[in-house]
Order: sequence, then structure tokens, then C-alpha cells
Amino acid sequence: MSSRNPAFTGTRRWWPYLGVAGLFWALPGGVLLVGYLTLPDYISGRCEGIGFGCTLTPKDGTVLVAALLYPLVVAAGLLIMGVIAMAKAWRHRSR
Repeated sequence: MSSRNPAFTGTRRWWPYLGVAGLFWALPGGVLLVGYLTLPDYISGRCEGIGFGCTLTPKDGTVLVAALLYPLVVAAGLLIMGVIAMAKAWRHRSR
């Protein structure tokens, strides 16, 4: 008899990691990409850019959000994957 748990062999053991990657990396990345590709890069009647009463264009705002928030989302995904790995190791060790 094998000591491996048949429920976590093959691709099934990767599902928690793929779920976290999809939720924390692919979904936000896809939303930002669609926003970048579909939002306009102009503002009618106002000046563009930052400073002196000007505002960012929607496309530039998407780039700013991606640059500021996406690294935090990636770090959160890595942290959660680490917690999953530690929980699996702890659960396997206690058997």
C-alpha cells in the first residue's frame, strides 16, 4: 500500500494554487488589460496629465492603478500560496 494520499495525486494537488493564481493574478491582470485596451486615452475639454488642475485620462489611470496595486496583489497571492503549502506540509507531517 502506498503512503501517498490518492486524493492529492496528479493534477488535483495543484488546484488550490491554480485557484489562487487565477483569482489574484489572472483575473486582475485580465481586467486591467481589458480596461487599458478599451478606455479612451483622451479627455474632451480638459487638459491631460497630472498637476495644475489636470486629470489623468482613463487609460493612464488604469496604468497608474496597475503600477501601484498589482504588485501588492501578486504579493498577496504568493503569501496565500505559502500558507496553503505550509498547511499541506503540516497536515502531511501530522499523519
